[in-house]
Amino acid sequence: MREETLKIKSASTNVRNIKLKKRSTHLLITAMWHLLPTLTRRILKEHIFSPKRYDLTPGERKYLETGEPFRIYVHGKTIRCWKWGRGPGILFVHGWNGRGVHFRHFFDTFINAGYTVIAYDAPAHGESD
Repeated sequence: MREETLKIKSASTNVRNIKLKKRSTHLLITAMWHLLPTLTRRILKEHIFSPKRYDLTPGERKYLETGEPFRIYVHGKTIRCWKWGRGPGILFVHGWNGRGVHFRHFFDTFINAGYTVIAYDAPAHGESD
C-alpha cells in the first residue's frame, strides 16, 4: 500500500511540473508578444511553424541516385520528386520534418511487386523550395 502511495505522489509531482512549465511558457510568449511583437513573430515562425532542414544521409543520397528525378511546380515553388519501377503508382507522403526518401526501406517490396513508387519532398522540406 505504501508503494502505491509513493507512485501516485510522484505522478502528481510530474503533472504539477508539466502544468508549471506550460504556464511559464505561455506567460513568456505572451509577454514577448506584447513587448517585442516582430521578434516574437519571427522566433515562432522559425522554431515552431517551419520544418527543420538537415542534410541527406549517405544511404538516402545513394537511393535517390537510383530513382528518376522530376519536378512539379506549385504556386511558383519547385517540388522535387523521384520515381522508381514500372506499373501502377504508389505515392509516398511524408510528415512534418520528413522527406520522401525516408520510406526507401519499403520501396523495393513494391517495385519488385510491379508497382511504380513515387516520393516527393513537400514544400520547405528536403530538396524542395
